[in-house]
Amino acid sequence: MSSHSRFNPNTIYKPTVASLLWKSNSGVHLPQGNAIQQLGYNHCFFKYDESIPGNADIIVIQGPYGSLLPFISQYREIPENKKPILIYWFQQNLYISMPLWLQYFLGVVYSGAYNTFEPNPFYLTFNKLLNKIKPNRGSRFANLGDILWLDRNNLLDMLATPASEYQKVFTGFGIDSLLIPRGYHPDYGENRDLSRYIAVLWMGKIRTERRKRIIHGLRVELANEGLEMLVYDGIEKPFIFGEERTNLLNRSWFVLNILAYPTDEISIRYYIAAANGAVILTEPGKNEYPFINRVHLVECPPEEMAETVSYYINHPKEWQRISQNAYKLVSQELTLENSISIMLTQAKKIINKKCNIKS
Repeated sequence: MSSHSRFNPNTIYKPTVASLLWKSNSGVHLPQGNAIQQLGYNHCFFKYDESIPGNADIIVIQGPYGSLLPFISQYREIPENKKPILIYWFQQNLYISMPLWLQYFLGVVYSGAYNTFEPNPFYLTFNKLLNKIKPNRGSRFANLGDILWLDRNNLLDMLATPASEYQKVFTGFGIDSLLIPRGYHPDYGENRDLSRYIAVLWMGKIRTERRKRIIHGLRVELANEGLEMLVYDGIEKPFIFGEERTNLLNRSWFVLNILAYPTDEISIRYYIAAANGAVILTEPGKNEYPFINRVHLVECPPEEMAETVSYYINHPKEWQRISQNAYKLVSQELTLENSISIMLTQAKKIINKKCNIKS
């Protein structure tokens, strides 16, 4: 394991970055690895249940998309002078509509139950009870609990999030974090200038009754206007990825964004839609993003969406202006490479500080 001894102020050295993955063909992590390499860093992937690479100077966790326990069990045992810098780019969702003390309690309990970072009879008993009720219940609380545990044990060198509301929560717990956009990557698709006949496209699990009611209600309203809406929710139609997703997005005017909870962080849709020339149609949420209503996307209450869609389809130049603005923003400013560069630059400063070398 790296001791960071090769970081000499008189030499130019790019650290080795290791990215944690859960699936080898991850559409989230493969672009991340590509962006890191484009920045000139040495890079490798390792699976969550594999040994931590011995030459890693920096470890990036983007997600999580599965258990952190096998990784953390190894990481915590590495001597401090050999421990790689840990960047946790948190991109899942939290339940935060409750007092901080209750979030803290439920986070600690659920994290302990699922991950058993600190196994004790209470956590193990609670884990068995949860599995009987419903597997994976409380994962949002467990996500927070994992972050609290990492911070409490001084294992978290850098925490980042794309969600402004989550950054406020972390601040409330005394944890510093960076607000880092998810970022665009060419792997997300391309605008093929195809004829667009799908008025609105929904992608992803519906999850809540409110979402279901809005989505299906909008489809009825659009059908009454002679407009088509397709739903790829894993039930009515299978989830879509890769070439199939690119083709469908290139046939769609709008990609629908309805939040399960007002603070949910699902901005990845913004970047995927923009990459393919489609425009995001979203209800208002609490997170603040660098996307401006009617400039880079269209935001309105659900009850106004059918009328809004109809308006833009009848005014295609206005729709095209938004589509072009969104692509320009994500491809020139909000790139995945830029986001990762910010974090890795900060990580190098942390390494230099640990080595008592001024940046």
